[in-house]
Amino acid sequence: MKPISGELVAAKLHSIKNRECDAPKGVPRFAEILWMLQDRSWQPGGLPALAKLLVSEYPEKVGQEVFWEFGRKWTADQCVTVWEKVKKWYEVRSWFPNFADWASLNVGGPMAPDALKAGCINYNFDYFNRQSRLLACDELSRLFYELCVHKVESDAPHHFQGLFETLLRFMDKEAVKARAALGDTKVVGLVFKRLDFSLQQNYPVLIVGESRAGKTKSVETWCKMRPGLARLVTVPDVDREWNFLAAHADALRIDYTDKCDLRKLEREIEYTLRHSGLFLVYDESHYLIPTRYTKKTVPHRLNWIRARVIDRGVGVAFFATRQSYHQAVDKFVSTTKYHITQWVGRIAEELVLPDAPDKDDMIIAAKACFPSVSGALIKLVVAECRKRGTDFQQLESIIRYSLFEASQNGRATIELTDVEAAFADLYKRPESSAPVRREAVAAPAQTERAAFAPPPQDATERTISSIRSANTVEVSPRKETPLVTA
Repeated sequence: MKPISGELVAAKLHSIKNRECDAPKGVPRFAEILWMLQDRSWQPGGLPALAKLLVSEYPEKVGQEVFWEFGRKWTADQCVTVWEKVKKWYEVRSWFPNFADWASLNVGGPMAPDALKAGCINYNFDYFNRQSRLLACDELSRLFYELCVHKVESDAPHHFQGLFETLLRFMDKEAVKARAALGDTKVVGLVFKRLDFSLQQNYPVLIVGESRAGKTKSVETWCKMRPGLARLVTVPDVDREWNFLAAHADALRIDYTDKCDLRKLEREIEYTLRHSGLFLVYDESHYLIPTRYTKKTVPHRLNWIRARVIDRGVGVAFFATRQSYHQAVDKFVSTTKYHITQWVGRIAEELVLPDAPDKDDMIIAAKACFPSVSGALIKLVVAECRKRGTDFQQLESIIRYSLFEASQNGRATIELTDVEAAFADLYKRPESSAPVRREAVAAPAQTERAAFAPPPQDATERTISSIRSANTVEVSPRKETPLVTA
């Protein structure tokens, strides 16, 4: 089953709006469900993988309602009641060779005792439920595709109960999982609040911050939590129109090839945007400003978004690196005399994120990224990183290198010695260019251990050196072979 292209879902929603086909009655957020299914069709395994996941996570929904009327063990009469209700969907007749005529099988009709006994033993709840799981996986994957693309006569599956309610529960559950994996930092709170405002009020916003401040991870997670509402467009750093349109096609999941006609691709993107109701988030928005230009150059990308996105009521937000964005705008305006007010006048006052996370934010983010690492070790690494004046990027590299050290020693979790080794390897001082005497071989190891300075003024930030000195068992330092020059 091939992935579903974005313009097909837009066409389905457009036909519903024009009353050319009907949406399921009493189903809230139906358009959001369709876009979630469309996005899932592009994920590994596609819609069949989603169907198997639903069947696995919601086993109580599998099968027909009659299966659950009598519990998991059925009497003979209950077996016949179930068989009569489900024989349209299951090939039950082949299970009873002793019956000459299947039509004679009913509660009041003649019953062959041996066949009835075999049916009660072998074809009870467990058998039907097992068969329903297989049938539900196939039925759901086909129904998902039909819902997104075609007009379907029946949108209620025979082997899975309460489909739309379950899909909404599944979407909300996945959103909670994605949010929990990010951590509740100050940057995340600021980004989420501004994006929620933009989505609810349909008002464009601009968020700027320094690199490695957590903005990109925040916006990626926000969009991941809303696959049926928002899509992330990563603006390419190349000025070519093809790359710009391809970034939109990738975000909207529009099927295209490198040989696709540029005008045709642009029309499909515009059609999808007009009828989708999706919210767009542009990351790396400083690349919306031309990188090569003369005095007569116009900002084609800004004009395209203004005319085809903002002016048509499509919700939108912009993310950019603060220094890159402001420098690009100022330089472009000073050269071309472009009236940037016609652009910024459509956007809310920009949100400037903090330059670097504080101690608490670093701890929260690290715990979210590395749930298997103990909180004590995370606090220890954060304290050491802050003492060295490093940011979250270095913190992440230290923890990952510590996990690597642990795996090299056959352990699944990191210990203090792994953290020490990570700092020693990643922050190793360069060797002196002067010849090294062989009797001074032990000096580098001592120098590395001395690199852990005394703890900072904050007594709660216990550093590696302070913890190491408090231990009764001393771990021998890692032996390093110095570089010997001729």
